[in-house]
Amino acid sequence: MKQRGSVLVFCLVFLALLTMTATVSMEAAITEQRAAGRMQDYQIALQAAEVALATASDWLMARSTLPPASVDGSTMVWQATALDPDIEDGVPWWQDSARQQPWWETNAQVALEMQGLAAPPRYVIEALTPDVYRLTARGSGRAAMSSATVQAIHMVDSH
Repeated sequence: MKQRGSVLVFCLVFLALLTMTATVSMEAAITEQRAAGRMQDYQIALQAAEVALATASDWLMARSTLPPASVDGSTMVWQATALDPDIEDGVPWWQDSARQQPWWETNAQVALEMQGLAAPPRYVIEALTPDVYRLTARGSGRAAMSSATVQAIHMVDSH
């Protein structure tokens, strides 16, 4: 009689262990799924930023005469020193925490409207010299907190 009771206790303990193992496995799978979703969203943001960078480069190449650089971006080309009012802090303007999405919406050019993104990809063109431009582009993913920033140097042929 005592053996039958011990088998029941053993089965209950074994069932409890299986349940805990299954619960831990499910939590791990959910965590991995969330991480994969965030990585996919970052890739979408990166692709949007690359589209904006290409749009800015195309815009520069399509101009026979480039507009003068301005301190407020009104000519679509910024003076290199205008975007970073605090040069001595050692933080480039595109990495400054003050340059979040609202700043980009106010100061950068929309590359194109894309469905499914938190915000359209945008770009800024800076004149470093009369023939050298820095292009900075920012793309957003599906989530508002997912973004990517890319840059390129564009040299204009002055001939």
